Amino acid sequence: MAEISLVRDSGWVDRFRKYKVVVDGVCVGKIANGGSFTHQVASGEHTIRVEIDWCKTKRLSFSAGEAPVAFKVRSNLRGWKILLVTAYLVLPSRWIVLEAA
Repeated sequence: MAEISLVRDSGWVDRFRKYKVVVDGVCVGKIANGGSFTHQVASGEHTIRVEIDWCKTKRLSFSAGEAPVAFKVRSNLRGWKILLVTAYLVLPSRWIVLEAA
């Protein structure tokens, strides 16, 4: 078994909402604002994405082995981008950012 970990930074948008963590198409848990999440997966190739309502990150492929795999997740609505909230409603794949740590 291998371990994946996610860290979500703290932000104003979605502050009171938890993001769903989806591994290989199955929701394996949720991550709160400013929180962290760990999950055990079998060794091998997997996909991960994070979602809230209809907004979903793009799927990231990763290879799980002996070393833990780490990801960072955050809302993309920061600073001046919060003025573009209506644009992000029609571009749901850009609301949340998921990246390897």
